[in-house]
Amino acid sequence: TGMYDNTVIFFLSDNGGCAEYLKENGEEGHWPEFYGGLTRDGKKIDVGNLQHLEPGGEETFMSYDLPWANASNTPFRLFKSWVHEGGIATPFVVHWPKALSRGNKDHEKICHSPWIMMDIVATCCKIGGIPIP
Repeated sequence: TGMYDNTVIFFLSDNGGCAEYLKENGEEGHWPEFYGGLTRDGKKIDVGNLQHLEPGGEETFMSYDLPWANASNTPFRLFKSWVHEGGIATPFVVHWPKALSRGNKDHEKICHSPWIMMDIVATCCKIGGIPIP
């Protein structure tokens, strides 16, 4: 049907891992009440870096501290809030075979130009033929 070739797919990632450590470990009166709440199923969200919790589910809110922040940004240095590559560099991939391939290898390249999220909105508006809000 040609739908795949004429579909724009954007893939991007956040700018680096976060080295902040959730020091309160779930103790009332030390900010966990602002992070907690209920899941979509009505289960309580457990806040803090508690050893009996396994991170990853929507019922947990945890942090992973400096060592894991560095590891999550490999091969770049440092993490969020730093201007090293680990804090400002993000992958951004655009896949749109009908418009980008056209047999021209210049369209299949890695571009090192800076961009900002607002560029995506303007691009989507242009693709859709609508004015930029």
